[in-house]
Amino acid sequence: MTGSQMIESFLVHYDRISSFSAPEYTQEEILLFLNNAQNDFVTETVFGKNYQPPAFEDNDKRVVDILPLIAREIVSSSRISASTKYGNSWYCNRQDVLYNPYFDGSAVLYTIGIEALMTRSNPYVNNAYVPCKRIKTENVGKFITSGNINRPYFVHPVFIEESEGYYIIGDYYTTSILGLRASCIQRPTPITAATIDYVGAYGVGSMCIHPNAHQRIVDLAVRQALAPIQDPRYQMAVSENQIKTS
Repeated sequence: MTGSQMIESFLVHYDRISSFSAPEYTQEEILLFLNNAQNDFVTETVFGKNYQPPAFEDNDKRVVDILPLIAREIVSSSRISASTKYGNSWYCNRQDVLYNPYFDGSAVLYTIGIEALMTRSNPYVNNAYVPCKRIKTENVGKFITSGNINRPYFVHPVFIEESEGYYIIGDYYTTSILGLRASCIQRPTPITAATIDYVGAYGVGSMCIHPNAHQRIVDLAVRQALAPIQDPRYQMAVSENQIKTS
């Protein structure tokens, strides 16, 4: 669907369920519902409904639905800086992983995984990519190297994600991290009345979700639009799954 077709589909399904008795929404309000629904759809696709498995990479359809949003970026050493914040650590700004001028900053929505191009002495590794493990901030103290007092040993670097970017933490034997490979989900571009249909690539001005999922986004938007007025027909439609997709 194009953006205008999604607006039209929203109106058809909204009017059918509300029997023309619900308050009318402006085009700007409809687009707000559609974009909120698109964001919710991406989140559900990536993490599963109610954050239950399968994850999106365990389900081929989910991968296809958001394929243009999946990015695997190589981050050079020039965009990584040594840091002592977490002992033997390195910092990378999220904007330096994936920048999009449309958002005037980082286009990273969710981080799926990070690999570090590292060198270490024990065991010896020379400029090889090693998968990093995400850790909770509350556990970071277990991984911090502190002179001769604390010499943690873990072959795979760990990382934590903060508001502006990532800290990659190496053990006592890690000498350098010269690059990263980051797998992430990009922010979906907004739906507008001028948005053209899906072209299979990520870009401003076209749908970035597979056409098979467009009606699903409309359905989610209709449900969100009916929820504030607590229309009993909305509750029935949800419980009986009567919001049709055709």
